[in-house]
Amino acid sequence: MIRNKNHAYIDWKIALLITLRDEFKKSGVCEFALGSEDFFEEEIALIVPPTSPFLHLFDNEIKIMLESGLIKKWKAKFWPQKDKCTSSGLASIISNRTVSIGDMQGSFYLLLVGFLVAVIILLIEFCVHKRRQRKIVDTIKVLVTSNKTTEFWQQKTDRKSVV
Repeated sequence: MIRNKNHAYIDWKIALLITLRDEFKKSGVCEFALGSEDFFEEEIALIVPPTSPFLHLFDNEIKIMLESGLIKKWKAKFWPQKDKCTSSGLASIISNRTVSIGDMQGSFYLLLVGFLVAVIILLIEFCVHKRRQRKIVDTIKVLVTSNKTTEFWQQKTDRKSVV
């Protein structure tokens, strides 16, 4: 039916990859194309009774297998190998990987540059604020001393006129 181009075959992605591989081995021609969009996430889980003491053990062991790369190794070993038909589909599956610090290095550099720019702007604002305060203090000093000088001269002129 699928070969007649009247139907689509929907299944789990691994089953489709195996079908593509098997059909390619039989005929040597790619007769099918794997869709690029996934509409179900392939998630595998386990279920245990609520009082089971094994749940935490299973969780820890699965976490260790994921972190150590054992799952990726199994995928590379047991999933269909790349060929003419499955290379694009398999690449999208294997490309799902954990992000490491090295992958985020550019983000950290950008964060550092932003932090440095913020510190420089803060220092400039601090200097401008101090400078304005000094100008205000200097202006007040001038006004205060000019008033005293004015008062001093006024007192001198008042004394001369009295004499």
